Amino acid sequence: MASSARFPSLTAEEMQDILDLKDSKSTKDSTKYATTVLRDFLSSKGKPENFEDFPTPELDEQLSNFYLEARTKAGKLYKKTSLTSIRFGINRHLQVKNHRTDIINGDDFIKSRNSFKAVVKLLKREGKASIEHHVDMPPEDLRKLYAYFSDSSSPKRLLEKVFFEIVYYLCRRGREGLRELTPAHFGVKEDSSGLKYVYQKIDQLQKNHQDDDEMGNSGRMYEVPGKSKINYFRKRDKK
Repeated sequence: MASSARFPSLTAEEMQDILDLKDSKSTKDSTKYATTVLRDFLSSKGKPENFEDFPTPELDEQLSNFYLEARTKAGKLYKKTSLTSIRFGINRHLQVKNHRTDIINGDDFIKSRNSFKAVVKLLKREGKASIEHHVDMPPEDLRKLYAYFSDSSSPKRLLEKVFFEIVYYLCRRGREGLRELTPAHFGVKEDSSGLKYVYQKIDQLQKNHQDDDEMGNSGRMYEVPGKSKINYFRKRDKK
């Protein structure tokens, strides 16, 4: 695909390589898991596994049964987040297969949609609809970290401090995508009270946010302790 022509002719393989970039590996794994669970369900009921070829009414019927009867390998109800992920995975798979059907919002899938809603209510009653959030970092741990970072004259400490603050203050997904970040991804602004803060001005695709929605990252890292970030960029620019 190195041609300099304005409208190069891509091979089918080159086109597929570009299309494959649309979804992250975790998304592809999630889709594969979702379709495998549905196929296992259909097989256990003596039904064909090729649900992609089902007529719409039959697909709606089988999805309705699936949502109501789906269980983990241990025979327990799925959590709401897990069942929702499976549902999205099945829908994603069908759309990749050039189906125009939408099992989540389509008018032809009212029965299965109602079954899904009923199961979600059951999961809420069973206490399986709650979202588990990470525990906030205790203040004493933060104090220990900043005591370690206090020697800002050390390039290594300064780099480590910036690394931590990007993750912590800009609410990024752990270390995902950090290697691809450059100073160009960030900017410095002032808020209405005159305080400077660092923000991410160029968004990145992440495993759960693969679309370019132009909303960017709304996190702010203020001048204190964010000044190390500004200091870091200034030192880089001198090189």
